[in-house]
Amino acid sequence: MVRRGGAAFVIDNDATRSTFGIWFRRALPGYDPGEVERFWALQGWTRRSLDIRWEQPTRADFEAVVRIEFAREHADRILAEHPGTSVDYAVNLIHRTF
Repeated sequence: MVRRGGAAFVIDNDATRSTFGIWFRRALPGYDPGEVERFWALQGWTRRSLDIRWEQPTRADFEAVVRIEFAREHADRILAEHPGTSVDYAVNLIHRTF
């Protein structure tokens, strides 16, 4: 429970933007970003879009994180297509004051 005047925050993937968003939509084709946004808005929450990056010190670390986030078939495809140790990643900061 949040006290009167308190605030709550949720960080959620923004599947409509960024390279990670493309990967996310490919892995979850039934995911409807508009439906998620409507849900939060109907509950009185506000969304702020943020652009961030995943930065890993080595390719092995990057691959390990991708394999945590995605099922094997999606991770294999992502890693075959995406070189390097970082990726642009958009999220939504969803917040509400009570």
